[in-house]
Amino acid sequence: MTKRLIWFKGQCVPSDQAMVNALSPTAQFGLNVFEGIRGYWCSATEQIYIFRLYDHLARLHQSCKLLSLDMPYSIEKTEGFIRDVILQNGYREDIALRMTVFMDDEGTWNTVRPADMFIAPIAARRKSAETLKGLSATVSSWRRIDDLSMPPRIKCGAN
Repeated sequence: MTKRLIWFKGQCVPSDQAMVNALSPTAQFGLNVFEGIRGYWCSATEQIYIFRLYDHLARLHQSCKLLSLDMPYSIEKTEGFIRDVILQNGYREDIALRMTVFMDDEGTWNTVRPADMFIAPIAARRKSAETLKGLSATVSSWRRIDDLSMPPRIKCGAN
């Protein structure tokens, strides 16, 4: 897609026009929360089905709450924004939604003004069984960070 639109701060804009301040808490400290959600195109119904949308949006809201970010959009409004940006892009294929609630303007970790959000749908083919053949997995020796230091249940950029 040559001119992808993303939903950014209340409107659909070309992705190259969506800018966050370099001195913002998001850019400086990773003060943001995010979700990645898959959507699957069904040619029989000519619709994209988003995988467990409500569960992902509920987790996004929970992450905002745990980090004390003031999320200005309800789950229901966010669902509408997702629908709008997908339709405006004209996707008729599998997609990945990248969503981030972020703090813009200058600030620090204790910035309390309302957050904002972007929703970026991106074409993303599903993996076929043939593609997955021959892949291997391993168990990492790394330990998960402790919930008392940086809660890993929060999908935060700083984590």
